[in-house]
Amino acid sequence: MSTTSIHETNGALGTASTNGVALEHAFTVDAQQALVARAKDIIAGRIPPDPIPVPSIVVEFLDEEFRRFHPQPTAEARRFLTEDLSLQAIYKGTPIACQMLPGDKYTVLAVGNREIEVLLRGLSSSESTKVIVLDME
Repeated sequence: MSTTSIHETNGALGTASTNGVALEHAFTVDAQQALVARAKDIIAGRIPPDPIPVPSIVVEFLDEEFRRFHPQPTAEARRFLTEDLSLQAIYKGTPIACQMLPGDKYTVLAVGNREIEVLLRGLSSSESTKVIVLDME
C-alpha cells in the first residue's frame, strides 16, 4: 500500500489540496472534459482506477488497534477498514463521487461539489447509476 500525507493529496483532477479540500483552480472546459472522460473509462473498465492512498496515520492507528485483537482480523476486514479510514482522513469535510468496484473497493471519480456536478452532468444515465456520492463529514 502506498502512503501519503493527509496534508498533501490530489483531487480527481490532480489539483493540489490540503486536508482533502481542493484549492481553487482553473476548472477549464478541457479539465472538465478530462474528468468526465477519465470517469467514463474507469466505469467502462478501459483503464484501471488509481489506488486510494493510505495515510501513515491510518496504518499506525490500525496497527495499534489490531494488536488487541485475538484472533487478528482477516485480510479482507483490514483492507476494508484501511480503505474506509483513508477516505475519511483524506477527504474529511469534502464530498466525493465514487464507483464501487468488485470486492467492495472504492475508486474516487470526483472530489468536491464542482467536480461532482460536472461528472454527473457528463455521464449517461446508465453510467451515473454506478456512481455514489459520499459526504465525508
